Amino acid sequence: MGSTGACCAKLFLGILNTLFLLIGLALIAAGSLVVVGSDFIASALKAFEGIPAISNVVSGLAWALIGLGIFLVVMGVLGGCGACCSIKVFLIGYVVVMIILIVAEITFVALLFSDTLKNLLSDPLTKEIKKYQPILDSGGNFNTDPQSRAMDLLFINMQCCGWNDYNDLPSVPQSCCKGFSEDILNAANPSSINAHTCTKLTPTFFNRGCYKAVIDLIEDNKPMTIGILVGLFVFQILCIVFAIWIVKDSSKINPVD
Repeated sequence: MGSTGACCAKLFLGILNTLFLLIGLALIAAGSLVVVGSDFIASALKAFEGIPAISNVVSGLAWALIGLGIFLVVMGVLGGCGACCSIKVFLIGYVVVMIILIVAEITFVALLFSDTLKNLLSDPLTKEIKKYQPILDSGGNFNTDPQSRAMDLLFINMQCCGWNDYNDLPSVPQSCCKGFSEDILNAANPSSINAHTCTKLTPTFFNRGCYKAVIDLIEDNKPMTIGILVGLFVFQILCIVFAIWIVKDSSKINPVD
C-alpha cells in the first residue's frame, strides 16, 4: 500500500480525470448528434431555423465540440487510469501533455501582449477578411456565406471592424455600423439591413480593429484575467506534481511498466 499522500493524489487525479472523461464523452455525443442530423437535436435547434447567421455555424461548432471532447477523453484515460492503476506510461504521458499545455499557454499569453502575435496572424487573417461577402448579395437577397456571417457576429459583439481596422475590408460592412445589432442580422430582412448602411465617407462605424478590441477587453478585465490564468497554472502544476508523486511512490512499492 502506498503512502497517504500518494493515495490522496490518486483520489484527486482519479476523480478529476473521470470528470474530464465524462465531459469529453458528452461533448463527442452532442457534436456527433449535430453532425449526423439527429431528429432530437434537429428539434432542439428548431428555434434557430429562421436565423441564418446562427444555423450556418452550427456544423463548425459541432466539429469543434467533437475535437475538444476527444482531447478530454484522452486526458481522462491517461490521468484517470494512470492514477487508479498506477500505470507509469499513462502518467508520464499525462505529465508530458500537461507540460506542453503550460508552455503553449505561457507562450500564447506572452505573444498576445506583444506585436509578435499580431504580426504573425496579420497576413493570413487579413487575406481571409478580404474574402468577406456582404450581408446582401447583388440581387438584394440575404447572403448565407458562413464565414462572412461569423465575421458579422464578431464585428457586432466586439464592436470592431477588420483585423487592423476597417481598411482591411473592401467596403464597410453593415455589421460595422453603429446601431446595427445581432437581431437585425438574424432577422435577415433586406430593408432593415439597408437602413443601417455606412460608408468611409460617413464614418458612423467602429474604427478599431478586432485585435485591438480583444486586447482592450483583456485590459478592462485584467484582475479577473490574471486570476483565471494563475488559477489555471496552479491547477495544472498540481496535476503534474500529483502524477509524478504517484509514479515515484509506485516505483518504490510495486512498479508497473
